[in-house]
Amino acid sequence: MLRHRVFVLAMVAVLSGVVACGGGGSDPVNDGGGGSSLISADFTPSTPNPGADMVTLQKGTANANNVVIDVRITDVNGVFGASFDVLYNTAQAAFQGFTAGDALAGGNTPLYDVQQPTPGRLVVFATRQGAGATGVDITGTKTLIKLTFRVDRAGSSTMSFQNGELLDDQNPPQPIPGVAWSGGTLTGA
Repeated sequence: MLRHRVFVLAMVAVLSGVVACGGGGSDPVNDGGGGSSLISADFTPSTPNPGADMVTLQKGTANANNVVIDVRITDVNGVFGASFDVLYNTAQAAFQGFTAGDALAGGNTPLYDVQQPTPGRLVVFATRQGAGATGVDITGTKTLIKLTFRVDRAGSSTMSFQNGELLDDQNPPQPIPGVAWSGGTLTGA
């Protein structure tokens, strides 16, 4: 977890004023393994109605074999940034890209970075940036980031978090205690 916090701090220091919220893969792709039928993608969250102090994976939009998985934060105060891994099954799905959410907005342009160091693992960092940036109080549920996946095979597999931390605006940022993380199930039919 320390590597995540150090990376977030380094990203803020080195890239102050730089915005990276790209991604790709917004066009549906029929890559159902050579079959003639199109795979239909879906996602079922483990916690469909999250309570306070939670980060969850939730279904965003779905179009044919593409599904957007929203990383949502519910009722957490003082959020300055986040770092976490998302684990998924590469035999079933392929990561296509990401877009920014609105959870860290409010007076600045947050910085986002998504890396895939090994197949089936995304390392995600998001942080507020700029002079005078402070943490935000998230009331209700807001989307931190949207991750797009192409489902290539029928069946289901779990998606989960690992190394999850929401960070406050202390100098240096510290993990916010008591935050629960909940994944879900990716399905292709």
